Amino acid sequence: MPESTAVPQSEAQEILYKRLQERGDLPIIRRNGAQILKASENSESGASDVASIILHDTGFAAKVLKVANAAYFNRGQEPIGTISKAVVLLGLDMIRQISLSLGFVEMFERHHPKIDMKRLVADAFAAAVLGQELAERLRHPCPEEVFVASLLHNLGRISVAYYLPEAYLEIRRQVDEEGKDAEETERELLGGSCSEIGVSLAQQWKLPKTVTESIELNREAVSRRATNPREQMLWAAYLSNRITENLFSQNASSRDFDYWMTRLDVGMNIRQTAGLKIIEDAYQKACRMVHSFEMPASVFSPKEAAESRQGSDSDRQRLVRRLERSLAQFLADGRPASSRTDGSSQPVKQGRPKPSSAHQESLQLEYLRKITWRMMNDSDLNGLLAIILEGIQKGIGFERVLLVLCNPERSRFQGRYGVGPGTRHFAARLDLPNQPQDNIFAKVYADRKPYLVESVDRLGFRKLIPDVLKESGNVHSFAISPIHAGSNVIGFFYADNAVTGAPIQSGSYHAFLHFAFQANLGLERLSRSPQEG
Repeated sequence: MPESTAVPQSEAQEILYKRLQERGDLPIIRRNGAQILKASENSESGASDVASIILHDTGFAAKVLKVANAAYFNRGQEPIGTISKAVVLLGLDMIRQISLSLGFVEMFERHHPKIDMKRLVADAFAAAVLGQELAERLRHPCPEEVFVASLLHNLGRISVAYYLPEAYLEIRRQVDEEGKDAEETERELLGGSCSEIGVSLAQQWKLPKTVTESIELNREAVSRRATNPREQMLWAAYLSNRITENLFSQNASSRDFDYWMTRLDVGMNIRQTAGLKIIEDAYQKACRMVHSFEMPASVFSPKEAAESRQGSDSDRQRLVRRLERSLAQFLADGRPASSRTDGSSQPVKQGRPKPSSAHQESLQLEYLRKITWRMMNDSDLNGLLAIILEGIQKGIGFERVLLVLCNPERSRFQGRYGVGPGTRHFAARLDLPNQPQDNIFAKVYADRKPYLVESVDRLGFRKLIPDVLKESGNVHSFAISPIHAGSNVIGFFYADNAVTGAPIQSGSYHAFLHFAFQANLGLERLSRSPQEG
Protein backbone atom coordinates (compact mmCIF):
# COMPACT_ATOMS: atom_id res chain seq x y z
CA MET A 1 0.00 0.00 0.00
CA PRO A 2 1.46 3.42 -0.87
CA GLU A 3 2.34 5.91 1.81
CA SER A 4 0.14 9.01 2.03
CA THR A 5 2.88 11.49 1.28
CA ALA A 6 0.98 13.70 -1.15
CA VAL A 7 -1.45 16.37 0.03
CA PRO A 8 -4.85 15.81 -1.62
CA GLN A 9 -5.98 18.73 -3.79
CA SER A 10 -9.72 18.35 -3.29
CA GLU A 11 -12.41 16.66 -1.25
CA ALA A 12 -12.79 14.04 -3.98
CA GLN A 13 -9.11 13.18 -3.84
CA GLU A 14 -9.25 13.04 -0.04
CA ILE A 15 -11.99 10.42 -0.36
CA LEU A 16 -9.96 8.53 -2.96
CA TYR A 17 -6.88 8.34 -0.72
CA LYS A 18 -9.03 7.41 2.28
CA ARG A 19 -10.67 4.54 0.40
CA LEU A 20 -7.30 3.44 -0.88
CA GLN A 21 -6.04 3.19 2.71
CA GLU A 22 -9.19 1.35 3.81
CA ARG A 23 -9.45 -1.14 0.92
CA GLY A 24 -5.77 -1.59 0.16
CA ASP A 25 -4.00 -1.40 -3.15
CA LEU A 26 -5.70 -1.77 -6.51
CA PRO A 27 -5.69 -5.41 -7.63
CA ILE A 28 -3.44 -4.41 -10.55
CA ILE A 29 -0.85 -2.98 -8.14
CA ARG A 30 -1.08 -5.64 -5.46
CA ARG A 31 2.02 -5.69 -3.31
CA ASN A 32 3.74 -8.56 -5.10
CA GLY A 33 2.96 -7.01 -8.50
CA ALA A 34 4.82 -3.84 -7.56
CA GLN A 35 7.71 -5.89 -6.15
CA ILE A 36 7.98 -7.89 -9.38
CA LEU A 37 8.09 -4.65 -11.39
CA LYS A 38 10.91 -3.34 -9.20
CA ALA A 39 12.84 -6.62 -9.33
CA SER A 40 12.53 -6.77 -13.11
CA GLU A 41 13.79 -3.18 -13.42
CA ASN A 42 16.73 -3.70 -11.04
CA SER A 43 19.80 -4.93 -12.92
CA GLU A 44 21.05 -6.69 -9.75
CA SER A 45 17.85 -8.75 -9.40
CA GLY A 46 17.14 -11.92 -11.32
CA ALA A 47 14.97 -14.96 -11.87
CA SER A 48 15.42 -16.31 -8.34
CA ASP A 49 14.29 -12.96 -6.85
CA VAL A 50 11.12 -12.88 -8.97
CA ALA A 51 10.33 -16.53 -8.18
CA SER A 52 10.76 -15.81 -4.46
CA ILE A 53 8.32 -12.87 -4.63
CA ILE A 54 5.66 -14.96 -6.37
CA LEU A 55 6.07 -17.89 -3.95
CA HIS A 56 5.31 -15.67 -0.95
CA ASP A 57 1.64 -15.78 -2.03
CA THR A 58 0.69 -19.40 -2.69
CA GLY A 59 -2.71 -18.51 -4.17
CA PHE A 60 -1.12 -16.05 -6.56
CA ALA A 61 1.62 -18.57 -7.44
CA ALA A 62 -1.04 -21.13 -8.38
CA LYS A 63 -2.71 -18.60 -10.68
CA VAL A 64 0.61 -17.73 -12.32
CA LEU A 65 1.29 -21.42 -13.02
CA LYS A 66 -2.18 -21.94 -14.46
CA VAL A 67 -1.78 -19.04 -16.88
CA ALA A 68 1.84 -19.99 -17.68
CA ASN A 69 0.59 -23.36 -18.94
CA ALA A 70 -2.02 -21.79 -21.23
CA ALA A 71 -1.40 -22.24 -24.95
CA TYR A 72 -0.81 -18.52 -25.57
CA PHE A 73 2.19 -18.45 -23.24
CA ASN A 74 3.46 -22.05 -23.24
CA ARG A 75 3.40 -22.75 -26.96
CA GLY A 76 3.84 -26.46 -27.40
CA GLN A 77 6.31 -26.75 -24.56
CA GLU A 78 6.40 -29.27 -21.76
CA PRO A 79 4.07 -28.78 -18.76
CA ILE A 80 5.29 -26.19 -16.26
CA GLY A 81 4.93 -27.40 -12.68
CA THR A 82 7.04 -24.94 -10.67
CA ILE A 83 7.51 -21.19 -10.52
CA SER A 84 11.27 -21.42 -11.12
CA LYS A 85 10.61 -23.51 -14.23
CA ALA A 86 8.05 -20.95 -15.42
CA VAL A 87 10.62 -18.16 -15.04
CA VAL A 88 13.25 -20.15 -16.95
CA LEU A 89 11.03 -21.32 -19.81
CA LEU A 90 8.97 -18.16 -20.26
CA GLY A 91 11.42 -15.49 -19.10
CA LEU A 92 11.25 -12.67 -16.59
CA ASP A 93 9.44 -10.32 -18.97
CA MET A 94 6.65 -12.79 -19.66
CA ILE A 95 6.21 -13.58 -15.96
CA ARG A 96 5.98 -9.85 -15.28
CA GLN A 97 3.26 -9.55 -17.92
CA ILE A 98 1.34 -12.47 -16.44
CA SER A 99 1.62 -11.11 -12.89
CA LEU A 100 0.35 -7.64 -13.82
CA SER A 101 -2.38 -9.06 -16.05
CA LEU A 102 -3.68 -11.24 -13.22
CA GLY A 103 -4.28 -8.07 -11.23
CA PHE A 104 -6.39 -6.69 -14.06
CA VAL A 105 -8.40 -9.91 -14.11
CA GLU A 106 -9.13 -9.51 -10.39
CA MET A 107 -10.38 -5.98 -11.08
CA PHE A 108 -12.48 -7.36 -13.94
CA GLU A 109 -14.23 -9.57 -11.38
CA ARG A 110 -14.90 -6.78 -8.83
CA HIS A 111 -16.66 -4.03 -10.69
CA HIS A 112 -19.26 -1.45 -9.65
CA PRO A 113 -22.73 -2.44 -10.91
CA LYS A 114 -23.08 0.79 -12.93
CA ILE A 115 -19.52 0.93 -14.27
CA ASP A 116 -18.39 -1.21 -17.14
CA MET A 117 -15.10 -2.17 -15.50
CA LYS A 118 -14.82 -4.93 -18.07
CA ARG A 119 -14.51 -2.25 -20.72
CA LEU A 120 -11.68 -0.49 -18.86
CA VAL A 121 -9.82 -3.76 -18.35
CA ALA A 122 -10.31 -4.81 -21.97
CA ASP A 123 -9.09 -1.41 -23.20
CA ALA A 124 -5.94 -1.76 -21.09
CA PHE A 125 -5.21 -5.27 -22.40
CA ALA A 126 -5.80 -4.26 -26.02
CA ALA A 127 -3.63 -1.15 -25.67
CA ALA A 128 -0.81 -3.13 -24.02
CA VAL A 129 -0.70 -5.72 -26.81
CA LEU A 130 -0.91 -2.99 -29.48
CA GLY A 131 1.87 -1.01 -27.77
CA GLN A 132 4.11 -4.08 -27.78
CA GLU A 133 3.32 -4.77 -31.45
CA LEU A 134 4.25 -1.19 -32.37
CA ALA A 135 7.50 -1.55 -30.43
CA GLU A 136 8.36 -4.79 -32.22
CA ARG A 137 7.60 -3.14 -35.57
CA LEU A 138 10.24 -0.53 -34.69
CA ARG A 139 12.59 -3.24 -33.40
CA HIS A 140 12.60 -1.56 -30.02
CA PRO A 141 15.14 -3.17 -27.65
CA CYS A 142 12.55 -3.69 -24.86
CA PRO A 143 9.04 -4.35 -26.28
CA GLU A 144 8.02 -6.00 -23.01
CA GLU A 145 8.55 -2.70 -21.17
CA VAL A 146 6.30 -1.01 -23.70
CA PHE A 147 3.62 -3.58 -22.82
CA VAL A 148 3.82 -2.56 -19.14
CA ALA A 149 3.82 1.18 -19.87
CA SER A 150 0.80 0.79 -22.18
CA LEU A 151 -1.07 -1.44 -19.71
CA LEU A 152 -0.73 1.10 -16.88
CA HIS A 153 -1.12 4.26 -18.96
CA ASN A 154 -4.69 4.87 -17.70
CA LEU A 155 -3.89 4.04 -14.07
CA GLY A 156 -5.54 7.28 -12.88
CA ARG A 157 -8.80 6.69 -14.72
CA ILE A 158 -9.01 3.10 -13.49
CA SER A 159 -8.28 4.23 -9.91
CA VAL A 160 -11.06 6.83 -10.02
CA ALA A 161 -13.50 4.26 -11.42
CA TYR A 162 -12.51 1.77 -8.70
CA TYR A 163 -12.41 4.10 -5.68
CA LEU A 164 -14.76 6.95 -6.76
CA PRO A 165 -17.40 5.26 -8.94
CA GLU A 166 -19.98 8.04 -8.44
CA ALA A 167 -17.56 10.74 -9.56
CA TYR A 168 -16.41 8.62 -12.49
CA LEU A 169 -20.00 8.08 -13.66
CA GLU A 170 -20.73 11.82 -13.46
CA ILE A 171 -17.60 12.62 -15.49
CA ARG A 172 -18.64 10.14 -18.17
CA ARG A 173 -22.20 11.55 -18.21
CA GLN A 174 -21.04 15.11 -18.74
CA VAL A 175 -18.54 14.10 -21.41
CA ASP A 176 -20.85 11.73 -23.31
CA GLU A 177 -24.18 13.54 -22.96
CA GLU A 178 -23.17 17.20 -22.71
CA GLY A 179 -20.08 17.06 -24.89
CA LYS A 180 -17.77 18.55 -22.27
CA ASP A 181 -14.01 18.22 -22.42
CA ALA A 182 -12.89 15.21 -20.40
CA GLU A 183 -9.85 16.77 -18.71
CA GLU A 184 -11.69 19.98 -17.79
CA THR A 185 -14.55 17.95 -16.30
CA GLU A 186 -12.08 15.82 -14.31
CA ARG A 187 -10.44 18.95 -12.88
CA GLU A 188 -13.81 20.42 -11.99
CA LEU A 189 -15.09 17.32 -10.19
CA LEU A 190 -11.84 15.81 -8.87
CA GLY A 191 -9.60 18.83 -8.35
CA GLY A 192 -7.15 17.40 -10.87
CA SER A 193 -7.06 15.30 -14.01
CA CYS A 194 -7.08 11.50 -14.00
CA SER A 195 -3.59 11.63 -15.50
CA GLU A 196 -2.31 13.70 -12.58
CA ILE A 197 -3.89 11.28 -10.11
CA GLY A 198 -2.29 8.38 -11.99
CA VAL A 199 1.13 10.02 -11.83
CA SER A 200 0.75 10.63 -8.09
CA LEU A 201 -0.21 7.01 -7.44
CA ALA A 202 2.56 5.64 -9.70
CA GLN A 203 5.15 7.70 -7.82
CA GLN A 204 3.86 6.59 -4.42
CA TRP A 205 3.84 2.95 -5.50
CA LYS A 206 7.38 3.50 -6.81
CA LEU A 207 6.50 2.10 -10.22
CA PRO A 208 9.11 2.30 -13.02
CA LYS A 209 9.80 5.83 -14.26
CA THR A 210 8.66 4.86 -17.76
CA VAL A 211 5.14 4.21 -16.40
CA THR A 212 4.99 7.68 -14.82
CA GLU A 213 6.33 9.33 -17.97
CA SER A 214 3.80 7.46 -20.11
CA ILE A 215 0.91 8.71 -17.97
CA GLU A 216 2.21 12.30 -18.15
CA LEU A 217 2.50 12.36 -21.96
CA ASN A 218 0.07 14.50 -23.97
CA ARG A 219 -0.90 14.85 -27.62
CA GLU A 220 1.50 17.74 -28.25
CA ALA A 221 4.46 15.45 -27.55
CA VAL A 222 3.56 12.94 -30.25
CA SER A 223 3.36 15.68 -32.88
CA ARG A 224 7.04 15.11 -33.63
CA ARG A 225 9.15 12.07 -34.48
CA ALA A 226 10.40 9.86 -31.63
CA THR A 227 14.19 9.89 -31.92
CA ASN A 228 15.33 7.28 -29.38
CA PRO A 229 14.07 4.08 -27.69
CA ARG A 230 12.73 5.95 -24.63
CA GLU A 231 10.58 8.23 -26.77
CA GLN A 232 9.47 5.31 -28.92
CA MET A 233 8.29 3.54 -25.76
CA LEU A 234 6.32 6.57 -24.55
CA TRP A 235 4.85 7.35 -27.97
CA ALA A 236 3.76 3.71 -28.42
CA ALA A 237 2.11 3.60 -24.97
CA TYR A 238 0.26 6.86 -25.54
CA LEU A 239 -0.88 6.20 -29.12
CA SER A 240 -1.89 2.59 -28.48
CA ASN A 241 -4.24 3.83 -25.74
CA ARG A 242 -5.73 6.59 -27.90
CA ILE A 243 -6.32 4.22 -30.83
CA THR A 244 -7.83 1.55 -28.56
CA GLU A 245 -10.14 4.06 -26.88
CA ASN A 246 -11.37 5.17 -30.27
CA LEU A 247 -12.07 1.66 -31.53
CA PHE A 248 -14.03 0.66 -28.42
CA SER A 249 -15.88 3.93 -27.73
CA GLN A 250 -19.58 4.41 -28.47
CA ASN A 251 -19.05 8.06 -29.40
CA ALA A 252 -15.88 7.71 -31.48
CA SER A 253 -15.49 9.24 -34.91
CA SER A 254 -13.50 8.22 -37.97
CA ARG A 255 -12.06 11.72 -38.04
CA ASP A 256 -10.49 11.22 -34.60
CA PHE A 257 -9.22 7.80 -35.64
CA ASP A 258 -7.55 9.26 -38.74
CA TYR A 259 -5.94 11.91 -36.53
CA TRP A 260 -4.32 9.28 -34.29
CA MET A 261 -3.20 7.25 -37.28
CA THR A 262 -1.56 10.41 -38.64
CA ARG A 263 0.22 10.82 -35.29
CA LEU A 264 1.41 7.22 -35.70
CA ASP A 265 2.94 8.19 -39.04
CA VAL A 266 4.47 11.45 -37.81
CA GLY A 267 5.67 10.20 -34.44
CA MET A 268 6.74 6.63 -35.24
CA ASN A 269 7.13 6.51 -39.04
CA ILE A 270 4.38 3.89 -39.42
CA ARG A 271 2.18 4.57 -42.44
CA GLN A 272 -1.58 4.14 -42.14
CA THR A 273 -1.76 0.95 -44.23
CA ALA A 274 0.95 -0.73 -42.14
CA GLY A 275 -0.61 0.66 -38.95
CA LEU A 276 -4.01 -0.86 -39.75
CA LYS A 277 -2.44 -4.30 -40.21
CA ILE A 278 -0.52 -3.97 -36.94
CA ILE A 279 -3.79 -3.12 -35.15
CA GLU A 280 -5.45 -6.22 -36.63
CA ASP A 281 -2.61 -8.47 -35.53
CA ALA A 282 -2.57 -6.95 -32.03
CA TYR A 283 -6.35 -7.37 -31.76
CA GLN A 284 -6.11 -11.08 -32.54
CA LYS A 285 -3.26 -11.52 -30.05
CA ALA A 286 -5.25 -9.70 -27.36
CA CYS A 287 -8.19 -12.07 -27.90
CA ARG A 288 -5.91 -15.07 -27.43
CA MET A 289 -4.23 -13.50 -24.42
CA VAL A 290 -7.39 -12.77 -22.41
CA HIS A 291 -8.61 -16.26 -23.23
CA SER A 292 -5.58 -17.54 -21.30
CA PHE A 293 -6.83 -15.61 -18.26
CA GLU A 294 -10.33 -17.07 -18.67
CA MET A 295 -11.80 -13.69 -19.60
CA PRO A 296 -14.40 -13.69 -22.39
CA ALA A 297 -12.96 -12.42 -25.67
CA SER A 298 -16.38 -10.89 -26.36
CA VAL A 299 -15.31 -7.86 -24.28
CA PHE A 300 -13.21 -6.86 -27.30
CA SER A 301 -16.20 -5.97 -29.45
CA PRO A 302 -15.29 -2.82 -31.46
CA LYS A 303 -17.85 -0.04 -31.92
CA GLU A 304 -19.12 1.56 -35.09
CA ALA A 305 -18.40 5.25 -35.51
CA ALA A 306 -21.41 7.56 -35.26
CA GLU A 307 -21.22 8.62 -38.92
CA SER A 308 -21.21 4.98 -40.11
CA ARG A 309 -24.74 4.56 -38.87
CA GLN A 310 -25.69 7.13 -41.53
CA GLY A 311 -24.21 4.99 -44.29
CA SER A 312 -20.74 6.54 -44.67
CA ASP A 313 -17.58 4.43 -44.93
CA SER A 314 -13.98 4.97 -43.82
CA ASP A 315 -10.72 3.18 -43.05
CA ARG A 316 -11.91 2.91 -39.45
CA GLN A 317 -15.17 1.26 -40.41
CA ARG A 318 -13.49 -1.19 -42.76
CA LEU A 319 -11.06 -2.04 -39.95
CA VAL A 320 -13.92 -2.52 -37.48
CA ARG A 321 -15.60 -4.97 -39.85
CA ARG A 322 -12.37 -6.98 -40.15
CA LEU A 323 -11.97 -7.00 -36.37
CA GLU A 324 -15.56 -8.17 -35.96
CA ARG A 325 -14.91 -11.05 -38.36
CA SER A 326 -11.75 -11.98 -36.40
CA LEU A 327 -13.70 -11.93 -33.14
CA ALA A 328 -16.50 -14.05 -34.59
CA GLN A 329 -13.97 -16.58 -35.87
CA PHE A 330 -12.17 -16.68 -32.52
CA LEU A 331 -15.42 -17.18 -30.59
CA ALA A 332 -16.34 -19.95 -33.02
CA ASP A 333 -13.12 -21.95 -32.96
CA GLY A 334 -10.41 -20.04 -31.07
CA ARG A 335 -8.10 -19.75 -34.11
CA PRO A 336 -8.06 -16.15 -35.39
CA ALA A 337 -6.29 -15.69 -38.71
CA SER A 338 -2.96 -13.91 -38.67
CA SER A 339 -2.42 -10.64 -40.49
CA ARG A 340 1.21 -10.20 -39.50
CA THR A 341 3.34 -7.92 -41.65
CA ASP A 342 7.01 -7.08 -41.41
CA GLY A 343 8.40 -3.59 -40.91
CA SER A 344 11.63 -1.93 -41.76
CA SER A 345 11.77 1.26 -39.69
CA GLN A 346 15.14 1.70 -38.06
CA PRO A 347 15.09 3.03 -34.48
CA VAL A 348 18.02 4.48 -32.61
CA LYS A 349 19.18 1.77 -30.21
CA GLN A 350 20.76 2.46 -26.88
CA GLY A 351 22.35 -0.12 -24.65
CA ARG A 352 22.56 0.10 -20.87
CA PRO A 353 25.77 1.66 -19.52
CA LYS A 354 28.51 -0.93 -19.14
CA PRO A 355 29.74 -1.55 -15.56
CA SER A 356 33.38 -0.98 -14.76
CA SER A 357 35.87 -3.83 -15.22
CA ALA A 358 36.31 -4.21 -11.46
CA HIS A 359 32.55 -4.28 -10.95
CA GLN A 360 32.14 -6.89 -13.70
CA GLU A 361 34.79 -9.12 -12.13
CA SER A 362 33.05 -8.78 -8.77
CA LEU A 363 29.71 -9.71 -10.34
CA GLN A 364 31.27 -12.70 -12.10
CA LEU A 365 32.65 -14.00 -8.82
CA GLU A 366 29.31 -13.46 -7.12
CA TYR A 367 27.47 -15.39 -9.82
CA LEU A 368 30.05 -18.17 -9.79
CA ARG A 369 29.53 -18.49 -6.02
CA LYS A 370 25.76 -18.69 -6.59
CA ILE A 371 26.28 -21.36 -9.26
CA THR A 372 28.56 -23.40 -6.99
CA TRP A 373 26.04 -23.17 -4.13
CA ARG A 374 23.24 -24.33 -6.45
CA MET A 375 25.31 -27.25 -7.69
CA MET A 376 26.09 -28.40 -4.15
CA ASN A 377 22.81 -27.67 -2.35
CA ASP A 378 19.93 -27.60 -4.83
CA SER A 379 18.63 -30.02 -7.46
CA ASP A 380 16.73 -27.31 -9.37
CA LEU A 381 18.19 -27.50 -12.89
CA ASN A 382 16.02 -24.64 -14.15
CA GLY A 383 17.20 -22.36 -11.36
CA LEU A 384 20.82 -23.21 -12.16
CA LEU A 385 20.38 -22.40 -15.86
CA ALA A 386 18.66 -19.12 -15.03
CA ILE A 387 21.55 -18.00 -12.80
CA ILE A 388 24.11 -18.97 -15.46
CA LEU A 389 22.28 -16.91 -18.10
CA GLU A 390 22.11 -13.94 -15.74
CA GLY A 391 25.78 -14.34 -14.92
CA ILE A 392 26.72 -14.27 -18.61
CA GLN A 393 24.67 -11.12 -19.17
CA LYS A 394 25.24 -9.14 -15.98
CA GLY A 395 28.58 -10.50 -14.86
CA ILE A 396 30.36 -10.61 -18.21
CA GLY A 397 28.41 -7.76 -19.80
CA PHE A 398 26.80 -9.39 -22.84
CA GLU A 399 23.68 -7.53 -23.93
CA ARG A 400 21.64 -10.61 -24.89
CA VAL A 401 21.96 -14.21 -23.75
CA LEU A 402 19.80 -17.07 -24.99
CA LEU A 403 19.20 -20.67 -23.93
CA VAL A 404 18.57 -22.87 -26.98
CA LEU A 405 17.52 -26.52 -26.51
CA CYS A 406 17.35 -29.55 -28.79
CA ASN A 407 13.98 -31.21 -29.25
CA PRO A 408 13.68 -34.82 -27.98
CA GLU A 409 14.52 -36.22 -31.42
CA ARG A 410 17.62 -33.95 -31.69
CA SER A 411 16.28 -32.87 -35.10
CA ARG A 412 15.65 -29.20 -34.31
CA PHE A 413 16.97 -26.42 -32.07
CA GLN A 414 14.51 -24.06 -30.39
CA GLY A 415 14.95 -20.87 -28.39
CA ARG A 416 13.56 -21.35 -24.87
CA TYR A 417 14.56 -18.48 -22.61
CA GLY A 418 16.69 -15.36 -22.75
CA VAL A 419 17.82 -12.37 -20.74
CA GLY A 420 18.32 -8.95 -22.27
CA PRO A 421 16.32 -6.65 -24.58
CA GLY A 422 13.99 -8.39 -27.02
CA THR A 423 15.09 -11.92 -26.16
CA ARG A 424 11.56 -13.22 -25.59
CA HIS A 425 10.65 -12.40 -29.20
CA PHE A 426 14.03 -13.67 -30.43
CA ALA A 427 13.62 -16.98 -28.56
CA ALA A 428 10.08 -17.45 -29.87
CA ARG A 429 11.28 -17.10 -33.48
CA LEU A 430 14.41 -19.25 -33.23
CA ASP A 431 13.55 -22.72 -34.54
CA LEU A 432 16.26 -24.30 -36.72
CA PRO A 433 16.88 -27.73 -38.28
CA ASN A 434 19.81 -29.88 -37.18
CA GLN A 435 21.64 -29.69 -40.49
CA PRO A 436 25.38 -28.87 -40.12
CA GLN A 437 25.62 -27.31 -43.58
CA ASP A 438 22.60 -25.10 -42.87
CA ASN A 439 23.28 -23.14 -39.67
CA ILE A 440 25.87 -22.42 -36.99
CA PHE A 441 23.92 -24.17 -34.22
CA ALA A 442 23.98 -27.45 -36.15
CA LYS A 443 27.72 -27.02 -36.77
CA VAL A 444 28.36 -26.54 -33.04
CA TYR A 445 26.20 -29.61 -32.38
CA ALA A 446 28.22 -31.70 -34.85
CA ASP A 447 31.63 -30.41 -33.75
CA ARG A 448 30.82 -30.61 -30.02
CA LYS A 449 32.81 -27.42 -29.37
CA PRO A 450 32.17 -23.68 -28.82
CA TYR A 451 32.74 -20.93 -31.38
CA LEU A 452 33.38 -17.20 -31.29
CA VAL A 453 32.05 -15.74 -34.53
CA GLU A 454 33.93 -12.44 -34.68
CA SER A 455 32.16 -11.32 -37.85
CA VAL A 456 28.94 -12.67 -39.35
CA ASP A 457 30.38 -11.66 -42.75
CA ARG A 458 33.46 -13.82 -42.35
CA LEU A 459 33.72 -16.18 -45.31
CA GLY A 460 33.72 -19.39 -43.27
CA PHE A 461 30.57 -18.46 -41.34
CA ARG A 462 28.55 -16.29 -43.71
CA LYS A 463 26.40 -19.14 -45.07
CA LEU A 464 25.80 -20.55 -41.58
CA ILE A 465 24.18 -17.42 -40.11
CA PRO A 466 20.39 -18.02 -40.06
CA ASP A 467 18.01 -15.25 -41.10
CA VAL A 468 16.36 -15.21 -37.67
CA LEU A 469 19.70 -14.19 -36.18
CA LYS A 470 20.39 -11.51 -38.80
CA GLU A 471 16.92 -10.01 -38.28
CA SER A 472 16.97 -10.08 -34.47
CA GLY A 473 19.13 -7.00 -33.95
CA ASN A 474 22.44 -5.32 -34.65
CA VAL A 475 24.39 -8.61 -34.65
CA HIS A 476 27.99 -8.38 -35.86
CA SER A 477 29.56 -11.06 -33.66
CA PHE A 478 28.39 -13.67 -31.17
CA ALA A 479 29.53 -16.53 -28.95
CA ILE A 480 27.96 -19.98 -28.83
CA SER A 481 28.74 -23.01 -26.68
CA PRO A 482 27.18 -26.48 -26.53
CA ILE A 483 25.50 -27.76 -23.36
CA HIS A 484 26.40 -31.38 -22.64
CA ALA A 485 24.51 -34.05 -20.72
CA GLY A 486 26.90 -36.97 -20.68
CA SER A 487 27.99 -37.61 -24.26
CA ASN A 488 24.96 -35.81 -25.74
CA VAL A 489 24.55 -32.17 -26.71
CA ILE A 490 21.17 -31.05 -25.37
CA GLY A 491 21.35 -27.35 -26.19
CA PHE A 492 23.42 -24.20 -26.42
CA PHE A 493 24.27 -20.94 -24.70
CA TYR A 494 24.25 -18.03 -27.15
CA ALA A 495 25.46 -14.48 -26.37
CA ASP A 496 25.83 -11.25 -28.36
CA ASN A 497 25.86 -7.44 -28.16
CA ALA A 498 22.98 -6.88 -30.57
CA VAL A 499 21.77 -3.65 -28.94
CA THR A 500 24.91 -1.59 -29.53
CA GLY A 501 26.65 -3.83 -32.07
CA ALA A 502 29.83 -3.77 -29.98
CA PRO A 503 32.46 -6.45 -30.78
CA ILE A 504 33.10 -9.31 -28.36
CA GLN A 505 36.45 -9.05 -26.60
CA SER A 506 38.58 -12.13 -26.00
CA GLY A 507 38.27 -11.72 -22.21
CA SER A 508 34.48 -11.74 -22.47
CA TYR A 509 34.58 -14.87 -24.61
CA HIS A 510 36.83 -16.73 -22.15
CA ALA A 511 34.54 -15.74 -19.27
CA PHE A 512 31.59 -16.99 -21.36
CA LEU A 513 33.34 -20.36 -21.75
CA HIS A 514 33.91 -20.48 -17.97
CA PHE A 515 30.20 -20.07 -17.28
CA ALA A 516 29.33 -22.67 -19.94
CA PHE A 517 31.81 -25.08 -18.31
CA GLN A 518 30.12 -24.54 -14.95
CA ALA A 519 26.78 -25.32 -16.55
CA ASN A 520 28.08 -28.62 -17.89
CA LEU A 521 29.51 -29.53 -14.48
CA GLY A 522 26.16 -28.72 -12.92
CA LEU A 523 24.30 -30.83 -15.44
CA GLU A 524 26.60 -33.76 -14.83
CA ARG A 525 25.98 -33.54 -11.08
CA LEU A 526 22.25 -32.86 -11.25
CA SER A 527 21.70 -35.69 -13.74
CA ARG A 528 22.38 -38.01 -10.81
CA SER A 529 19.83 -36.21 -8.58
CA PRO A 530 16.00 -36.08 -8.70
CA GLN A 531 15.08 -33.09 -10.84
CA GLU A 532 12.40 -30.54 -10.17
CA GLY A 533 9.33 -31.16 -12.19
